[in-house]
Amino acid sequence: MTRRNCRSLLLLGAVAAALLLALPALADEIEPEPYVAEDAVEPESEPVVEAEVEEVEVEEEVESKVAKQRDLNFDQLFDLVILRPFHLGATIVGGVFVVPAALVASLGGAENVEDAWQQFVAPSLERTFQSPLGEL
Repeated sequence: MTRRNCRSLLLLGAVAAALLLALPALADEIEPEPYVAEDAVEPESEPVVEAEVEEVEVEEEVESKVAKQRDLNFDQLFDLVILRPFHLGATIVGGVFVVPAALVASLGGAENVEDAWQQFVAPSLERTFQSPLGEL
């Protein structure tokens, strides 16, 4: 470092130290606001105007619609990203298990093979490809 940079750093440090030492003296000059308990002060009640009541009701209705839409959007996103791939995997696994189940069930007749299909594949297949998005 050059001498000039060292002197600049020393000067900057001295100014910062002086400012930090002056802060408590400045704080003594500031008068704090008097403490008033919130329960002690009763707010003045203003007469309620019907227009204000209607405006508040409209705002609450809009807020509830926005909250419902947010919930619906979250449900749809969760269904699309998490549940649909899970149900697709369940459909594939069910398809693997339905083959031996159908072979064993075929000894009892065609109705038993259909029952095996309904048990292993149909629910997850329907949930994956036919149910509305966001219906959990």
